[in-house]
Amino acid sequence: MPVVRVGLRVLTAAMLGGLAGGAFAAPGGAQGGTCGGEALATGECEAANLISQEDFDRVHAILEQTDAEGGNVQERIRAEREEAGSLAESARGGLEELRIKDLPGRIAEFADQGDLEGGNLPFSPVAEDGKAGVTHTLLLSESIPASQRKTLLKEAAKAQEARPDSEVAVYFQGPLVDKDIDETVRQFSRWLKEADLEHSEVALGINNKVFDRHGVEAVPTWVSERGGELVAKASGLGDLDYVLEQAEEADEPDIGRRGNVWSVAEPHFVEEYVKTRIQDWIEEQGGKEAIIERGRQAFWEHQEFHEFELEPAEARNSYVVDPSVTVTEDITVPGKDRLIARKGQRVNPLSAVPWTRPLLIFDGSRPQEVEWASDWLEENRSQNPILVTSRIDTVGDGWANYRDLTNTLGHHVYLLPKNLRTRLGIQKTPSVIRGTGDRKLRVTEFPVEKSLGGFLLPDSVTGWMGRLYASFPSFISPANAQVSDAACPNGSVFSRMFSDVCWDCHIPFSVAGQDLGGDAPNGFNRSPVCMCEPPFPGVTMGAWLPSRLVELVRTPGCSPTMFGSSLTFGGPGMGMQGGSRERASDGNSGAKTFYHYHYWAFPAGEILGTLTGCVSKTSLDMMYVSEMDPTWNEDQISVLTTPEAALFANPIAQSACVGEAMAVGAGVEPIETLYWCAGAWGSMYPFTGNLAYQSSPISDTSLLAVRSLAALHRRGLARDFKGNPCDGVFEPMIPKNSYRWSQYYPVPESNNTHWTGQAPVYWGPHRTIPGRGEDYIHMLWRWTDCCLES
Repeated sequence: MPVVRVGLRVLTAAMLGGLAGGAFAAPGGAQGGTCGGEALATGECEAANLISQEDFDRVHAILEQTDAEGGNVQERIRAEREEAGSLAESARGGLEELRIKDLPGRIAEFADQGDLEGGNLPFSPVAEDGKAGVTHTLLLSESIPASQRKTLLKEAAKAQEARPDSEVAVYFQGPLVDKDIDETVRQFSRWLKEADLEHSEVALGINNKVFDRHGVEAVPTWVSERGGELVAKASGLGDLDYVLEQAEEADEPDIGRRGNVWSVAEPHFVEEYVKTRIQDWIEEQGGKEAIIERGRQAFWEHQEFHEFELEPAEARNSYVVDPSVTVTEDITVPGKDRLIARKGQRVNPLSAVPWTRPLLIFDGSRPQEVEWASDWLEENRSQNPILVTSRIDTVGDGWANYRDLTNTLGHHVYLLPKNLRTRLGIQKTPSVIRGTGDRKLRVTEFPVEKSLGGFLLPDSVTGWMGRLYASFPSFISPANAQVSDAACPNGSVFSRMFSDVCWDCHIPFSVAGQDLGGDAPNGFNRSPVCMCEPPFPGVTMGAWLPSRLVELVRTPGCSPTMFGSSLTFGGPGMGMQGGSRERASDGNSGAKTFYHYHYWAFPAGEILGTLTGCVSKTSLDMMYVSEMDPTWNEDQISVLTTPEAALFANPIAQSACVGEAMAVGAGVEPIETLYWCAGAWGSMYPFTGNLAYQSSPISDTSLLAVRSLAALHRRGLARDFKGNPCDGVFEPMIPKNSYRWSQYYPVPESNNTHWTGQAPVYWGPHRTIPGRGEDYIHMLWRWTDCCLES
C-alpha cells in the first residue's frame, strides 16, 4: 500500500487536506476535523488535524492551525517589496508572483544585490559526472551462443574494473525475442548471476540508439565514444584493451570485423517493438473510440468522494473557523541565511484574498438536498454563490447524472475536494460557509426534510434524477456526455503515439541499481536487489516512463484527446473561458491568462510491458478535470486550502527562483527544496488556472501543467515513485526532479524531454500554431523505480 515518506516535513491537515484522516487530534477539542462539544458551545472550532513528521530541511514551511488571527501579511509583503525594489510584481487577488521575463537582463540586476554572486548559489550550475571521459559500450544479442555470451559479459566486467572513471555498458537493440521489457530484464539478471557478475558494476540494458548511431548489424561490437565522437569501434572482439590498441594504431577509429560475429536477433526497440505493441494494444482494447469512452467513464472511479460520505444534518448548527496558520520554524532560502518567513509568524489567507461569496456544500445524490439547494440558490443568486457537491450518483452514466444536476439547478456545480472538506471541518450537509468580516468563516449546517411534496420518494427508481423527476422526463438531458465541437482541435493522440513520443527517452534504464544512461535523477534507487510485500526477492529497475497527458484548453470541456469532442457539463457558467488574453494599454498590468486542464493516464507501462508491477493498471483514463475543481477556478477557495502561498509571494522567495532557472537552463536538475519555484516558467503558487500576466502560450501552459501536478501532490492524489521500488510515496510538496516533460500537441517534442522550469527557448519556442494551435497537450514523464520479481 502507499506510504507517507517520513522525515521530510511537518504539515497540518489544513495544508495536506485529506491525508490526515481522523487519526490525529486537533487543538481546541476537535477530533478528526469534527466540530463539537465545548468548541461548539463557544462558537469557535478548529477545522484541521495535526500530522507530525520529523522535518529535515528548514526551507519547508512547518505550519499548524491556530485560533489567533493572522498578522497583516499585505503590509509585510509591501515592506519587503520596497526593500527589494523591483524584484516583485503584483498579481491578481492580492497574491504576488515574480515572473522571469527577461532572464539575461535580470541576472545582472539580481547579481548586484548579492543573489547570484559567485560562490553564493545553493548549487553548482555544472553537473558533476563521476565517470566523465570515454564511454565504452559492448553491443550484444541473444543470437550469440550462451558460453560465448558469458565470456563477453566477463570481459565487460573486467573492462569496467580496469576503468573506474569511465562508464562501461552492455546493450541489446531491443527486448529479447518473444519477451517484453520486464521479462527481458529478469533474463539479464539471470545471465549476470550465471556469470557470477551480480555484484559487478556492469549492468545489461536496452539501447537502440547506439546501434542506430553506428549502423551496427552484427555483434559482438565494441563502441568507444568521447563526447559523442567515435574513439574506437570493432566487431568480433571481446578484449577492450586490444580494441583500443588496434584503433590507436589504425588511421580510423572503426577497425571493422576482427572475429566471429552474429546477426542481431532482437527487434528494433522503437520501429519494431514499440510500434507493434501500440497497434496490438489498441486492437486488444477494442479500438480508439472504445478506449476513449471507457477512459471518460473511468473518471468517476478516480474521484475523492468515494473515500468519504458526509451525513445529512439533523439540526441547525453553526461554528466559526479561523483559517490562520503559524510558522513554527524559520523558512530560509536553501544555502543562504535570507529569511522568507519567521518562526511564530501568523498568516491568515483571507488577508490576501477576502471571502466575498457564500459557499454551499451539499450532497447532490440526495434529492431532498438538491431541492433545498435550488431554493437556497434562488434566495442568494445575487451574491454569485459557489456550489459544491460532496457526491454524485454514478449509477449508470455519472456524466449524465452530473449534467442533470447542473441543469436542474441552473448553476455550475463543483465536486468537493477532500482538502476543502478537512480545512473547513465539514461533517454534515448541507453546509453554508460565509465570511464573518473579521477574516474568519462561519459554517452553518441546515437540516433538510426527508420527503418532498408530502410523499416519500420510491427507492426503486435508479438515479437521483429519476427519483426526483420521474414524472417530468423533459427535464432530463440526453445521455451522451460529449459532443462534437468545431472549435475544439483534434489532438490525434493515437496516431501521435507512433511518431511523436520520444520512446528512445525510456531507454537506457537503470538495472540492479546501475544508471546505464546517466539520466537517472538524484535519489533513484541504487540497491541491486529488493524485497517487497508479499515477501518476494527481486531485481531493481528504474526508468523514465511517459505516465500522464495534461491537456491545457481555452474552452471549458474541450478535449483534444477525445478527438476534439467536448464534455458537456450542463447548466450555465460551466467554468471560466480561458486562453491568453490581450495585454492592457499600460503594458502587462491588465494581461491575464486562464486555462482549464484535463489530467489523463497514459498507459505506457501496459503498452510496453515495462514496470507493470509498479504502475497502476489503467488505460487512457481521464483522471481529473479542472472544470469541477473549485480550487482551480475560485481564488478564495484556492488560498484557503494552500495558505502557505502567501509566504512565498515575496521578493526574497521569488529571487531564489532565478538561480534555479539558470541551472535548469544549463541542464541541471530542478532544486527540490525550492518547491515554490518553477524555474523560468514562474511561480508554482497559487494553485489556480489564473496567471496575472501573459507570457507565451508555451510557457504559460507549461507552468499551469506543473501547477496542476503540484496541486495533486498537495492533496495526496499523486505519488513519488522515485527511490522506493516497492510502491509510490506520498509527497505533499512536488518532487520536481522525479518528473520531466515533453510537448505532445500541437507541435510535438518527439526527440527529447525537458526538466520542469527549463525555458522554452531551449526546447520549444516554435512549438505553437496561432489560433487553433493554442490548446496544448503536455506529456508527463515520471521516474519509476520498481522491484521485478526474479
